[in-house]
Amino acid sequence: MSILKSLMHRIMSVEAVRRQSLISLVWSIAFTGIGFLSTVYFTRILDAGVLGGYYLFLAYFGVVSIICDSGFTGAVQKRISEGETPNEFFTAFFVMRSGFVAVVLLVLLLLQGYFVDLSKTGVFRWLILGLIFSMFQVSIHAPLGGRGKMGVYTTAQFVNNISKIFIQVIAVFLGYGVAGLVGGFIAGMIISALIELKYFDLKFVRFNKNHIQSLSSFSFWSFLSSASKQVFTYADTMIIGYYLLNADVGIYNIILQFVGIISFASSSIRLALWPRISYWGKHGNIFSIENSISKAFTFSLILAIPIVSGAIILGDHLLYFIYGEVYNHYVVLIVLLFAELINIFNNMFIMYLNALDYVQKSFKITILGTSANIIVNLLLVPFIGIEGAAVSTLITMSLSTLLSLKVLSSIININFEKDSIINILKASSFMSVLVIIYRLIVPIVSIWHLAIPVIFGGFLYVFSLFLLDENISHEFKKIIQR
Repeated sequence: MSILKSLMHRIMSVEAVRRQSLISLVWSIAFTGIGFLSTVYFTRILDAGVLGGYYLFLAYFGVVSIICDSGFTGAVQKRISEGETPNEFFTAFFVMRSGFVAVVLLVLLLLQGYFVDLSKTGVFRWLILGLIFSMFQVSIHAPLGGRGKMGVYTTAQFVNNISKIFIQVIAVFLGYGVAGLVGGFIAGMIISALIELKYFDLKFVRFNKNHIQSLSSFSFWSFLSSASKQVFTYADTMIIGYYLLNADVGIYNIILQFVGIISFASSSIRLALWPRISYWGKHGNIFSIENSISKAFTFSLILAIPIVSGAIILGDHLLYFIYGEVYNHYVVLIVLLFAELINIFNNMFIMYLNALDYVQKSFKITILGTSANIIVNLLLVPFIGIEGAAVSTLITMSLSTLLSLKVLSSIININFEKDSIINILKASSFMSVLVIIYRLIVPIVSIWHLAIPVIFGGFLYVFSLFLLDENISHEFKKIIQR
């Protein structure tokens, strides 16, 4: 026990943003590994059309959930993070969001006949059930984020994802197909909510109209921005599902999920920074805000750039040997890799705008990007299939990123740690050259031949980066030592 207490003391001694980013990153790495293995299992056991049905459910769930939320999740996180009357804001949030969920559920039940795709696959009732349980899960999860309890926040997310996968694997093994995948998704939410409830320290208290007005003033723009982002995220899936087959939906989303690996470090950093940026912005600490964004990009790109480089070189073999021949769409992979790399910058810029209370500007950027995404998808998907959806994502993500950069740079100074980024590029180039040489010399005819350059290239990259960049090396050593 003394060893465990000593370890916890050392972990807690690490500065808050570093500690919480590290916790989030560790869980992200663990989930990415487990999620990767489960996805491989699903692609080997289930037909691409079955997976396509599940991804269509996720798309509908995401869009309907944002309507239920109406921006109140972002609003309550913002107001609670500011440190003023958190109990009152939590109670107002719960009451208002409950009302919106009740109305949306009633409308869905009345319009059930129009959801033909969901009814055919038998997941419409799961959609209703998922929305009900998500109401309680979000009511606990969002305020915890506002309180800055990012260790619990991200750990609960990890438990959500892992329990979801565990239940899905068992359900698929037992032959439940789409119902098993959706049922596991809902079960994960319930389990994580129960864990977070133990650390929840807010109470129901009386609130007044000022709290409602404060949440509503933020939630209006937050809702519009979040809704636009959700539509942007799922527009390609829905349009593919409309014009093409469910199997195409499954193939596209499996590749999209694969490229998401490059941004999990960035996601961890954003989660840890959000309440800090909000607090610094409220108290006018511009120096800390500007300093944080330069470091955030450096550590976001440490993993993203080498993964993109490696996937460009080995991508065709990765898709073939990992998921199977039906998923081997190399062009889609490459286009989505660059789209996801650009998305790292876009998500960071948007997060800073929202945390600094510029949700109106964030919404305008997002709605332009979403509108463009829908239009380009409608123009390309019917003619060139899922490749068109990938190109649409790249084009519109680039547009959104340029706009968000322009707006945020008018508010704060955005500086990049150029020396560190150059060193990351150098280390990635060195790794890439050696991996290309390996591929030219050794024919890759099995998964084992593929594993060697992946593992060896990773070690080469880390070793060369630490030699090239003393700042990055020192940062990691300091965290590990403490």
